[in-house]
Amino acid sequence: MTEHHRRVGGIDSHKDSIHAAVIDEVGHHVADREFPTTQAGYRRAVAWLIEHGPLTAVGVEGISSYGVGITAAIAAAGIRVVEVNRTRPAERRRQGKTDRLDAYRAARSVQSGEATTDPKSATIEPLRALTVARRSAVKAQQVALRQIGAVLINAPPISGIVTGI
Repeated sequence: MTEHHRRVGGIDSHKDSIHAAVIDEVGHHVADREFPTTQAGYRRAVAWLIEHGPLTAVGVEGISSYGVGITAAIAAAGIRVVEVNRTRPAERRRQGKTDRLDAYRAARSVQSGEATTDPKSATIEPLRALTVARRSAVKAQQVALRQIGAVLINAPPISGIVTGI
């Protein structure tokens, strides 16, 4: 059996699926596979990553959104997780955009040292949820005020109303 050195994983996360990839110490593609975004899918993905040899780290795109579940599963397995920024649009146009390519890009960005950020602590999630809810409420309030203003400006005058007492 061959000895594995410095393998790195990459994850491209989405609402319904995650795509995992593994590269070797020189950046060659080892394997990639898609898994569902369920607890069972996360367990299978972690087991699949571990099958490909000891991993130095796994880069995950979308840690704060669709990647939360897989990030927790990887960290629970004792593997270092690194947050990877989404691929820039210019790079996507030049090199293509598929889940498979994005998973390999995530792994390469960890291996090259471009991605070095540890994932946010799980204790920040409740605060993030409150922030999202507040932002949504403020937007809804602004829309309602604009609608009321438009109705008042465009409303026909009402005759027969006595002003004053």
